[in-house]
Amino acid sequence: FYLHSELHRDSLLKLGQDLYDEYSESLTKQPLGINETFSIGDYCVCPSHSQDWYRGLIRHIDSNGTAAVFKIDYGDVQYTPTQFLQPLHKIFTVQPGLAFHCSLANLIKPVDGWPLDVIEEFCSRLSTTFLYAKFMNYNEVRDMLEVEITEKTSKISLNNDFQHHQIQRLILPTNDKLLYKYIPFEKLDCNQPNQIRLLYYINPSHFYVYLRDNINSYKALQKDLQQAMQNSRPIASPTKYQPVAAQDNHTIWHRAVIMDLNSDLMKIGVYYIDLGQRQYTPINSIRLLPEEFQFKPALAIPCRLYKVYPMNSNDQSKWQSNDRVHGEFNGRMVNNVTCKVIGNQDQVIYDVEIDIPSKLP
Repeated sequence: FYLHSELHRDSLLKLGQDLYDEYSESLTKQPLGINETFSIGDYCVCPSHSQDWYRGLIRHIDSNGTAAVFKIDYGDVQYTPTQFLQPLHKIFTVQPGLAFHCSLANLIKPVDGWPLDVIEEFCSRLSTTFLYAKFMNYNEVRDMLEVEITEKTSKISLNNDFQHHQIQRLILPTNDKLLYKYIPFEKLDCNQPNQIRLLYYINPSHFYVYLRDNINSYKALQKDLQQAMQNSRPIASPTKYQPVAAQDNHTIWHRAVIMDLNSDLMKIGVYYIDLGQRQYTPINSIRLLPEEFQFKPALAIPCRLYKVYPMNSNDQSKWQSNDRVHGEFNGRMVNNVTCKVIGNQDQVIYDVEIDIPSKLP
């Protein structure tokens, strides 16, 4: 979801008026030719039916010349013919996007998506009063802030209120070795400490990290993947463990591996191999992954803390969704940390010890 800061309210209103003043006459001028000016990753300005103008980032252009434009100040995606888009003038590039991409910290999205009633409840809670958002972590890979949200009249965070939906924290399986049949498994150095950063957390026995030095090459891969997926066709005959490209709700393509097939094939279970997340995705959002994108190892590295179990339990016990360890773990992993590899179980998950830097006195 996306939030606006109350501190930026006046800036948002002024930006809207400035864009209107700058571009309102452009619709009466000769429109641009299809694909003559814009390509994937370009910033632009797009009009709305209300004749307002919005800053946007082009995520996709189909064969008919319709662009999927991410509105950087509002967080939604608008589909607009490219001939109605305008280049973003330099004076409007200084101010960063005013919509903050957020997720509730320490909540796991269900594999089959959030139920509609939960989404409606969450939306209603966000729109009834002023909210206070406390920054907990920044996910650089997803460009997303993990936050704790509290309503003005409450001392209990929304995060706590939605914890009871976290049943899947107890049942998500660990990785299958065959998931890495085509896209290689990234290796941690077993002989010396590794500089890592937390990517996706489920519990202390199942979380994903990435090597900090790999982030730039990952971003370059993502940029190339968005271009390669233009005008590609949905997959025809999916098979388990097949490497694919899957599009998320923000029209962004990611490398993935098929992990489950429903009998009707309307939705396919995929594992986002660079994110560590599992999701059921409509088949029309899945494409064959070109071979040149299969050689780079997966960014997400599955790990578990060595010999750390639920209190008064053993390695066969399940973590409870309301265990305070989840908040403690996430709070300590907000920066780069050092991990030491103790073992590599079945070659698909590392047993690690993590060294958290001491706070300065």
